Amino acid sequence: MKSALFAAAVAAALLPAAAARSAVLPMTDAMAVSDLVNARLHTDELDTSMIAEMPYAIVYWKGGPGHAAGSALCKKSNGNWAVVAFGSTSLKNAGTLEHLGVPPQKAKALVADLVRAGQ
Repeated sequence: MKSALFAAAVAAALLPAAAARSAVLPMTDAMAVSDLVNARLHTDELDTSMIAEMPYAIVYWKGGPGHAAGSALCKKSNGNWAVVAFGSTSLKNAGTLEHLGVPPQKAKALVADLVRAGQ
């Protein structure tokens, strides 16, 4: 039951980003990215949302009991997702994303997607 609710929550989180223009991650990728970030932060309580410009995704969440708001830049390589960096407002800057290895065009698209998603 919990995994079905989680899948529905992930799908709902992707709808605003999908309507904006960002790539819609397949459910398996969205769940993998969310699980990865939760595992790296040693929690399973984050209510994550995300935008994507493949092979990159930015996962973001609001603060809550026991954790602060934040975001993570993730990249899919060879079929696996990895966290490139954690941040807060810094991941909303194309220059920062470029410094982290995101190509300029993708960095600008990710920032635009975040703006459209209300971040």
